[in-house]
Amino acid sequence: MTADVLIFICPLSRTHVLGGVKCILKNRFRFLWKNPEEATAILPGVTLDEVKAAFNVGDNFAGEMIKRKLEEFFTTNTDVEELPVLDGEGRIVAVLAKEKPVEQYLPWHTWNYGENNGVLAFLLQYRKIYLSSLENINMRGFYQQYATALPLTLLTKQNLIDALNDSESLLVYYEDIFPDSPVAKTQIITLFNRIQLEYSKLIGEEFHVEKDFASINEKNLDNLSEILSKFDDGYPTIAVLDDNENFIGSFTQNAFAWSFPNSNYPLYGELFIPYLDNESDMLLKARDVSAKYGATEAPIVKDGKIVASAVKHGGRWGALGKRTKDSPPLHWDLISDEVLQKFFNSGQKIIISSEAGDLRGFKERLSYLAEVAVMSKDNVEDYLTGKFDMFIFDAEIWMPSSTVKYRAATLYSNLLTEETRLYLERNGVKFIFFAGRGEISDLQSRRKIVDHVELPSVIEDGSFGDYAIYSDIVDNENLIIMGGQRRTTGAPTDAKNSIWVYGPCIAIGAYALKDEDTVESKLQALINRHNISYKVVNCAGAVNSDINNLHMLIDTPVKSGDIVIFFTGQEDFRQFPVFSLSSRYYIRDVFDSAKYRNLKCFVDTPTHMGPEGYQAVAEYIWDLTASDMIKNADIESQDIPPMNFKITKAKSYKMKNEELRRYLEKLKDKRVTAKNIGAIVMNCNPFTKGHRYLITKALEQVDFLYIFVVEEDLSEIGFVHRMAMAQANCDGLPKIMVLPSGKYMISSYTFAEYFSKKALQGQVITPANDVRIFGEHIAPCLRITKRFAGEEPFDSVTRQYNETMKEMLPKYGVAFEEIPRLALNDNDIISATKVREYLKNGDLSSCRPYLTKESYEYIKLNLEQIFNKEVTAI
Repeated sequence: MTADVLIFICPLSRTHVLGGVKCILKNRFRFLWKNPEEATAILPGVTLDEVKAAFNVGDNFAGEMIKRKLEEFFTTNTDVEELPVLDGEGRIVAVLAKEKPVEQYLPWHTWNYGENNGVLAFLLQYRKIYLSSLENINMRGFYQQYATALPLTLLTKQNLIDALNDSESLLVYYEDIFPDSPVAKTQIITLFNRIQLEYSKLIGEEFHVEKDFASINEKNLDNLSEILSKFDDGYPTIAVLDDNENFIGSFTQNAFAWSFPNSNYPLYGELFIPYLDNESDMLLKARDVSAKYGATEAPIVKDGKIVASAVKHGGRWGALGKRTKDSPPLHWDLISDEVLQKFFNSGQKIIISSEAGDLRGFKERLSYLAEVAVMSKDNVEDYLTGKFDMFIFDAEIWMPSSTVKYRAATLYSNLLTEETRLYLERNGVKFIFFAGRGEISDLQSRRKIVDHVELPSVIEDGSFGDYAIYSDIVDNENLIIMGGQRRTTGAPTDAKNSIWVYGPCIAIGAYALKDEDTVESKLQALINRHNISYKVVNCAGAVNSDINNLHMLIDTPVKSGDIVIFFTGQEDFRQFPVFSLSSRYYIRDVFDSAKYRNLKCFVDTPTHMGPEGYQAVAEYIWDLTASDMIKNADIESQDIPPMNFKITKAKSYKMKNEELRRYLEKLKDKRVTAKNIGAIVMNCNPFTKGHRYLITKALEQVDFLYIFVVEEDLSEIGFVHRMAMAQANCDGLPKIMVLPSGKYMISSYTFAEYFSKKALQGQVITPANDVRIFGEHIAPCLRITKRFAGEEPFDSVTRQYNETMKEMLPKYGVAFEEIPRLALNDNDIISATKVREYLKNGDLSSCRPYLTKESYEYIKLNLEQIFNKEVTAI
């Protein structure tokens, strides 16, 4: 099939909304390609309601008025085959055709495919799904709904031959105009019906059964505080029990909100699910209960006793979002007194919905400043009549009153933002905030098909805090993620300052298939072009949460002259003006400017864009920051002490990691009574004269020295052999203890980049997590006051690690000293890398000058097994 034929037959109609409806028709497409504005087709005098009435009759052109007008129109316009009908907002809702039934827009949004893509499972088997065109309204609707969930690709003349011969892909078309080929094909209406069928199979699975449920004794129905605590804990339905714990009724958040002012709790005896042997029948009953009462949870009753709850977890009504008992609360202890006093006046009367959910810890934190009461039956009337200065709630069940109200998460995010802003301000860091939401002019006409990058999995609520980090190491030609951060191409390793970028998909570069196409990389290219000593670091979180990103930000070791760019796609930052107008910007500011007003780059929302959009955002940020970078380049960096809470305070919630706690308990058994205690973390890969020299120099400055041997078995020489060599070399030295490092010092858990050093030479790495854990936990546990490391003239990754320790450790009360390397002569610095090369070639004699006697004898004895990575228990 030639390109000319493809142009002629692929698009079936093209529509433009330009003050009316303008159509390019299939039979005139060839002639109107260069000037589509010449063809117009609109049916005068037909309203949307009239079209809907025609649909409801069920006949092709039933509705005599529309039929008559269509006949008149098509008689006058003989070359017209079809024309669209628009609603009041200019959206195409139907197509009226000359010799075809009325084509209604297929409601793709009917199905919420949810986190597991249940209704799309049969489509996920295909490597790619090709769309013949986006000109048909239903093809376009399919793309807009599922572009981020499915591997959709538009058929073009460039990929046509490959697509039609791809047996692992699917072709979706409006009219079958393609030759026979191995590719699977389906018509768009057939696909719609298939998804509808798959959805119908999942209806009964919208609910799942949990044994965890909320209940209350009927005698406590007037205990408002207890009821609110259950709602704030995430239970939308509360079962009511008698003294014998028999079920007698239940009520929901919806019903509670309707009757709250009168405290007249309705008990719905039908708002429960009888225990049935057939689970499918039981789940269908749950759906009926949900439809009737609006509940997303209902108790399951057997012989008068509650045995479980049916909980909705997906479907078109939305997700439950129920918290588990182990979910961490918001960390009110992170908020300083200074910030609290900005938002709360001394002596204020504040009422909170409960002490559960996101409000855990709030009352205790604010008690010194304000009078905080918990909602109960005794103070409801005071709340309703405005006798409190402020009401802070978690569950969204509240009727209007004259009391000012704030959601707990919104309040917390704004307080945390102000805390972070002060931290950056006092450290001399410029802060730029981008609100991602907001209307962009002509967004629909500026769409472009862009593939979504496949990012690795994430760890949520892991040992690095409540925020999520990327757990997998990705290292390929176009995408590198190390230490939880995506690579910024071209970032210098020795830059004087950094630009730290935080946020959701726009910051991580979800539609940048190559690292070089992210906002960060494009900004770095502009900086490098002007020879400014700044590196751009991609700190984007793996989850779209402003709070998570702020937690990451306050754990970042910023310094004077740095710049922070913070993107948000959420609405948390609305109720408090924590940012000055000079630091608040919007994505629409970029794309509604004269320079980018006509740029086509958007996938679906203002923050989902292709590389052209990332380039535009990078140029906008450059314009905002260039003068600051240039000015700072001429000024020596000043050490401005961090604010009181500093980065260590974030660990008030991180210490909940039980594994880390157990590790520290084991370390306590290794404590000594010396005054000045030092530490070295070394890989000993293998142990050389350079390692012995470093230890000897360190012992001259401390009373006792811990040697931690890297335990992670990702080095060429196995841990068993490295540990044995270290012990053999240190046995004759006083005041030393040799220990395995465990998983919290230079491990894939804390510093994954260390084990990919060869691939990352020339890249920017940020080993702050490793250094922070050492400073916050390991050093205090063993009373370490000084850490030593060898100078690193060759290895960029290790050099940056040393620089990070030099910058961060003093903030934790730990001094850091870098000791120059030992050299056999001026041109022959002792290097473990050089020794390993000799050993791999079996050349033991050449590496002897670099090794201690103990290491040489050990390697000579174990040369055949030396590179086997035997593992012992930690």
